[in-house]
Amino acid sequence: MRNSVSLLIIVLSLLVTLSFQNCGQGQFTKSPNQIADGLSQTTDQIVVAEREQVIDQGSGYSQIVFHKTSEKFDRTGPTGTVSKINLASGAMTQVKTADYGSASVAGSGLTCRIDDTRLQRLSSLLASSRICRSATELQNDVVSCAAIAISDLQLINQTSGDQIELRANVCNSGVFLCEGLDQQFRDLLADIAQNLPATCQATETAALGN
Repeated sequence: MRNSVSLLIIVLSLLVTLSFQNCGQGQFTKSPNQIADGLSQTTDQIVVAEREQVIDQGSGYSQIVFHKTSEKFDRTGPTGTVSKINLASGAMTQVKTADYGSASVAGSGLTCRIDDTRLQRLSSLLASSRICRSATELQNDVVSCAAIAISDLQLINQTSGDQIELRANVCNSGVFLCEGLDQQFRDLLADIAQNLPATCQATETAALGN
């Protein structure tokens, strides 16, 4: 009788031990690499990677027209500035604008020469850039998208007269400098427009556009 009880205890102990082992194994059926792969696949389904289609090179353009709208309003709408920059000479003109950038403010014209440091950065950035348009596919739950951003930046080839207008990527209609360089380019232009070179002098208001 005593032997039978001892045997039963041993058997029960083995069953309990095996149960705990199987339970532990059931919790980790995938290796850490497999788990990471699974998380990556899940993330890929949520995040839509933006693709870019190269349409031109920035190196052929030597003149920039940059429209910058401020947060200030007058009776006609938001005010702003239009800056024209010649990369070959470093010459720059600027005029204040009103009525959503469609009208110039009399007596607000400036002529300047950009300092060498910012001119070199601007020239190098554009010369090494490619120009892209968005090639991102709409998400499955988006039927259509018809909005388009207004162009605020023109690049001009002074030799051929060719122009291209850059605009923010709204509804996959953007035209911009590729590989994340667009924001750097715009930040530098905004800095020049706001922190004018010391050489700036008042002049007659220049016409808007080219």
